[in-house]
Amino acid sequence: MSRTWPSLAGLVLVLASATATAAPWDIDMADAPSVKSYERLMLPPPEGTVAQPHLLTPRSPSMNFTRFTPASALLESPLTDDAEAQALGAEMFGIYCQLCHGTGMTPGPVGEPGRLPGVIPFGLLKSIIASRSDGDLYLTIRNGGAVMPSYGWAMNDEEMWSIVHYVRSETTGGQ
Repeated sequence: MSRTWPSLAGLVLVLASATATAAPWDIDMADAPSVKSYERLMLPPPEGTVAQPHLLTPRSPSMNFTRFTPASALLESPLTDDAEAQALGAEMFGIYCQLCHGTGMTPGPVGEPGRLPGVIPFGLLKSIIASRSDGDLYLTIRNGGAVMPSYGWAMNDEEMWSIVHYVRSETTGGQ
C-alpha cells in the first residue's frame, strides 16, 4: 500500500495539470479574438490629451527651407493675422512652448535654470523675435534651433503659423 500512494498522487497531479492546461481560461494568442487594424473606427484620444502623430504619418508635403536664408525671409503666413489666429497661437504656445520658455522673464518648468541650459525665457525673446522674419520664426518652430527641438511632427502648418502671429502680437504689445 505504501508504494501505490506516491504513484496515485502522481497520477492525480498529472490529470489535474492536464485539465488545467485545457481549461477555458487557457487561451493563447492564436485562439484569442482579435481586431484587425482599421476593422472598426478608432477611439478618439482621451479628453485633455494631445494626439501626436508618428513621424511616419503621411502628411501633405511642404517645402523644406533653411532658416536665415533669403528664401526663408520671404516666407509669408497663409493665415490672416486676426483674433482667431492669435487665439489658436496662444493655445498652441501654451501646449508646446510655455513649458520651456514660460510666459514672462521666468522660464517654464522644463527650462528652469540648471535643468535645460540655453532656454531663453519668453520675456527675453522680444528682441530676437523683432529681428527675425516670420518665415525664420516659423522654420525655427518647425525645424528646431540650437537647443529647441523641432515641432513639425506635432503641429500642422496652420498651428505653427498661428504661434508666429501670437508671439508677434505679444512682443509688440498687440500692435
